[in-house]
Amino acid sequence: MTTLARRTYCPVDLRRTTASCWDASFARVARHPCRRPSHTKGVTVTLGAGRPYKFWALTRPSNPLHISRQWAESANVPLLIEAIRGRAEIASRSKQQFSGSLRQKNVLWTEYRNYLRQGISNFEASMNVPNRSSGLLLYYAALNFAKAELLDTHHQQLVNKRIGHGLSFNPTRARSVKGDQLTVISGDVFPLLYERRTGKPWPKSERLDIRRLLTQVPEIATQSLDLGLRSRVTGLYQMVAADDAQCWVVLAVVRDLSLTRKTKTRELFLKHFRPIQRHRDWRDHFALSRRLVASFDFYESIKTVPVSIPGQIPIHHALNLSWALRDVLSAPSDEFFDAWITPYLLDTRAVALPASLARYALLFYASSLVRYKPAMFDAQLHPEQALLFDAIARECALPLLMDTLSGLERTDHVFEASGSFRL
Repeated sequence: MTTLARRTYCPVDLRRTTASCWDASFARVARHPCRRPSHTKGVTVTLGAGRPYKFWALTRPSNPLHISRQWAESANVPLLIEAIRGRAEIASRSKQQFSGSLRQKNVLWTEYRNYLRQGISNFEASMNVPNRSSGLLLYYAALNFAKAELLDTHHQQLVNKRIGHGLSFNPTRARSVKGDQLTVISGDVFPLLYERRTGKPWPKSERLDIRRLLTQVPEIATQSLDLGLRSRVTGLYQMVAADDAQCWVVLAVVRDLSLTRKTKTRELFLKHFRPIQRHRDWRDHFALSRRLVASFDFYESIKTVPVSIPGQIPIHHALNLSWALRDVLSAPSDEFFDAWITPYLLDTRAVALPASLARYALLFYASSLVRYKPAMFDAQLHPEQALLFDAIARECALPLLMDTLSGLERTDHVFEASGSFRL
């Protein structure tokens, strides 16, 4: 049976037997080697020894103001549909998010559950439509899910009102996917959803280049390469290290250009983290198999958090250290990484674009092509584009449901197979 449990953020007693998915392991740690310089393109960095630590705990980056919810089951469509449907149909669960009189709450709940019902219907219908043509139904599922997500804060713009997509596309100018753009229209769904999920308004007059959108979605990295587009997304693992007096965050990041060149993303990283040498036992401390082949860079938070009781790590407070990077962090859509780094949209400007919003905008673009420019998907004329948008429809479906569930409850939902923590 599927179980849903809240992740507790009490300090971890490191001397007890591991009892949950993120309870700390503890070990004495040898001193790190001496400093050595590291040269990357455009940047020269001296790698210092990280702080020596006695204990460590493993947990994903997440908003410390909202308790993450962990499911002891891998994410799958039936499970997520059931969870979203439950939030639509169970009045006691839905009404508590709305303010006002009982009558006002009933009105909002009626709108809320019907947005979700319509979204689920569109999603389920898309499962029976082959290939890229399902993108039209998937986008309308995403649109209805977004309206439900926005209802508690923007009901005056939604209830009995006409509201636009918030994105526009000119099919008469479409020549190739890599050259297309989307225009963001203020006051409509997409910019409202953007502000809700990022906490910042969409920059005025900023457009969305499709080539940039494609490189912000990790699930289609392989297919994007066929168009000559290299994914800008990379993965990371997080460890909270501690000694008897303080704790801090250590990140193992798959090496990526956005952090090795002078970019706004790197600037944000170096404001809160400093690069360090890797520890000789880093795989064991991050609980990673030796079968994992990748080049990692390691970063240590500049700030620390006091430890009030030696041997216990205040995980909840330590999460603030990595949450400082929230502009460029995205929740993972699988169980491989603790988080995705989705760089700022531009190298020279701090415009955040998490994977969830990149998927949403891409589904709008795909639905527009299905409606107005299906020749762009011609398998004989444009085989790379045809295969790419088949992949978008296939690979973005499950993450769309995960984004919706997290957005509706304003908290991350973490899905991991029930046996994944057994040694």
